This record gives sequence, structure tokens and C-alpha cells, in this order.
Amino acid sequence: MINKKQIRLQILKSVKYGGNIYPLTEMGYSYSKIVDFINIEVDKGNVNFSEDGSITLTAQGEDEIKQLGMDLGRTTYFSLKIEPENESKILQLPKDFIFLPSQDDLPW
Repeated sequence: MINKKQIRLQILKSVKYGGNIYPLTEMGYSYSKIVDFINIEVDKGNVNFSEDGSITLTAQGEDEIKQLGMDLGRTTYFSLKIEPENESKILQLPKDFIFLPSQDDLPW
């Protein structure tokens, strides 16, 4: 379940690290909704449009990235920059467990 803080963090990181909005479209958001999210961040003062049309992160936006990261439990540089991939996460198996795949699951 994606919450508002995760979406805001993704928007701010997209602005800071090159404007890639693909992760947001993968979450199911339309381009118009993503623009609405960006406009909200502009109104809050976290994002700024320059005269040449580029979009930049303000110092307040940098602080907001750090704050959102701490709120979501991401405290290091790499955990703020790289999103965890939770969709294919599996439960940890016991150390003495021996995995034997089903013959139907093998590609040959």
C-alpha cells in the first residue's frame, strides 16, 4: 500500500535526480495526476520552476526529502536514493530448509 509520504518522496526524488516519473506511472498514476502532485509541491515551496522552463528542487525540498526519508525509516544516502522493491519480497526461510522447485516451475 502506497501512502502519501511515499508519493511525495518519489515526486521530490524525481525532481532532484533527473525527472524520471516512470515509477509513478507504474504505480498507476496518470500524467495529469502526477502534474497535480508536482503543483502541490510547488505550492508548498519544495519545487521551483525556473525561467527556462526547467524544474528544480529548493533547499526546503532537500530538507523535506530528508524528513520524509526519516519518517519512512530511510536514513542513509542509498536508502533515500534507491527505492526498495517490495513486490517480489518473500518470507525468510529457516537456515535448515532445503528448497526443491517443482518440476513444472523449471524452464526446461
